Amino acid sequence: MKEFWNVRPDGVVSIGNTDYFIEVDRNTEKTHSLQGKFARYDRFFSMTKGCRDRKIVIVFVVDDFNKKRRNQRIDKIQKLMMD
Repeated sequence: MKEFWNVRPDGVVSIGNTDYFIEVDRNTEKTHSLQGKFARYDRFFSMTKGCRDRKIVIVFVVDDFNKKRRNQRIDKIQKLMMD
């Protein structure tokens, strides 16, 4: 995935003119790791703005069957992405 610089999604699915970056969250990454991941995505999008010929969508999959924990993790991810 060298073409994506420091961004290393868990998977990439290309459909038509769109690349879907898949991030699977199993609640194993600490807050600072998630912050670093989001900062890398932010830099990636800033550095490639205007020079990408494909649309990129990030899809987060939260892998937890416990509804309360899953919702807490989703809330945490959303908060970190907005900071």
